[in-house]
Amino acid sequence: MKRSFAPFAVGVALLAAPALAFAGGPEPTEEKQKSAAEEFDRGRRLFQAKRYEEAALHFENAFRDAPKSAPLRSAARARLAAGQLDRAATLTALAEERYGDEEGTKELAKEIYPKVTSKLGSAVFSCNPGCLLTVDGSAVGFGEERVATAWLLPGPHEAVVTWSGERKATQALVIKAGEKKSFSENAPALVEKPVEQPVVLPPPPVLPPAEVHRKPLPKGAFWAGVAVTGVVGTVATISGISTLTSPGKDRVTSECAGLGPECPLYKDALAKQSRTNVLFVVTGVAAVGTAALGLFLVDWTAPRASSGAIRALPTVAIDGRGASVGVTGRF
Repeated sequence: MKRSFAPFAVGVALLAAPALAFAGGPEPTEEKQKSAAEEFDRGRRLFQAKRYEEAALHFENAFRDAPKSAPLRSAARARLAAGQLDRAATLTALAEERYGDEEGTKELAKEIYPKVTSKLGSAVFSCNPGCLLTVDGSAVGFGEERVATAWLLPGPHEAVVTWSGERKATQALVIKAGEKKSFSENAPALVEKPVEQPVVLPPPPVLPPAEVHRKPLPKGAFWAGVAVTGVVGTVATISGISTLTSPGKDRVTSECAGLGPECPLYKDALAKQSRTNVLFVVTGVAAVGTAALGLFLVDWTAPRASSGAIRALPTVAIDGRGASVGVTGRF
């Protein structure tokens, strides 16, 4: 029984390759180089553990971070060891396109192609400008390529090439084992999207100011009522004092003894008492009326009255017939 030493030989080659042995191309950033070295080292350890598909993924990640030939060739060999012939040959074709002059790439092609040409077919896409190529939903390369080769299992496939500006072309193809097909794709012209004009909303309607329902009387009416109440109260107090002292109870008693209700002095005292009682009643009514005026009829929010506003002053007149109260002012 023959035993294959190919994976062992590949593993030895990978272990001998330095993790940072990336040749050619623009120098990646230090951070990308560090990430690529870590991915490459993981792939090498997984390959040694015969976990070939996982190893291939890490080698491809290393190539994405720092596009150099060593991780790309390592990924192709790992795919071959995993039995994924189509992917192994596709990665080999990409290595040839980018690093075809390197001896390592030439050796890779000699190693891979004899094992796949009788089992697979190939489709070569030439893109102008460079495009992203996917076949059956899987990316073929790692970025925009002007030439991209996909090695495929025999049968129907769908290829999609994509350019910037949401441009793409779709190609249905049927591949036979050992067959090679070529396709040329030119990007369609960019279609400028119309500039969307901003929507200008009309200004909101100007609503008329809300009608303010004001109370009918100014603040001066309340203060006039307060003044009238104060004056009437004062007059009532004076009238009461006058009733008690002039003529006074003692004088009425002495001068009207035996004369009865018809005594003139008694009538005078009784009239003054009645007048005083009326004045106190008027004072109470004025106080209640003024309070009601201030609560229900006076507009306390109105601006201060101008010089042309109503000015009113209370007046009081007292004579032998009694007392009278009024208001005088300029209207």
